[in-house]
Amino acid sequence: MKQIMSYLDEIIHDQKNNKAVGITSICSANPKVLETSLRYARKTGNLVLIESTCNQVNQFGGYTGMTPAVFVANLRNLAKQIGFSTEHIDWGRPFRSQCMEKRDRRLSDEKVPHPGA
Repeated sequence: MKQIMSYLDEIIHDQKNNKAVGITSICSANPKVLETSLRYARKTGNLVLIESTCNQVNQFGGYTGMTPAVFVANLRNLAKQIGFSTEHIDWGRPFRSQCMEKRDRRLSDEKVPHPGA
């Protein structure tokens, strides 16, 4: 499998040459959806972009009951179980940045100890 940036560069190159290519992008915390996405990416040799919303997964557990650390740990375990390298998962940077900013504002406003403290 390819590294993330070289893979994305190839997609851009191919699209500029009128090839219909893309990346599997998933926004879900559902284990079956995640498993199916990883299996498809493994089968096709593709990268997979996985995100979840701040409502699904956040520092308070979201409506799934998962914090970001639990979500990532569960996804890593799932990838390991099916033989998919986590190096080929793009973890969705905008989600991380947005949630972290919200968390930091809330922690700052409420004087709540930082989770890593």
